Amino acid sequence: QAAVTGLATIPGGRLLASGDDSGALLVTDLRSTGAGGNATGGRSIWEARERHTGGVTAVAAGTSSGGVALLASGGRDGTVRLWNAARGTPLQTIQTATYSRARGFFADALQQHRHEVTDLQFVDDGLMVCGMDGAVRFFPFTPA
Repeated sequence: QAAVTGLATIPGGRLLASGDDSGALLVTDLRSTGAGGNATGGRSIWEARERHTGGVTAVAAGTSSGGVALLASGGRDGTVRLWNAARGTPLQTIQTATYSRARGFFADALQQHRHEVTDLQFVDDGLMVCGMDGAVRFFPFTPA
């Protein structure tokens, strides 16, 4: 069993999203667990087919300006994924890691500067993302 590393209640209050250190993102129905029961062990609504490499580090839920319930997951791989929270449909993937050309002997190699996502917050028409690089960035989205 992987350690749960992020939780968010989806707007409406009956669904719970959980991310874990295996990279999985799962949405469960809170009504299927009793008082004091394991909420992540409830009836599964959907599980993300695409996992974060290295694990999920942050989960956030919000609503689009059009009233669509949204879910965002961030990972150690430097990606943020935006989902339709009710259906599990992927809407957008944001790569927060940056790449630069290496200097010296391996001049043609690309090196990735890792920017592990540490937290997410929905704001009007976008997502605030912070990471291990110390930056806080705004990423706009236009979900369907």
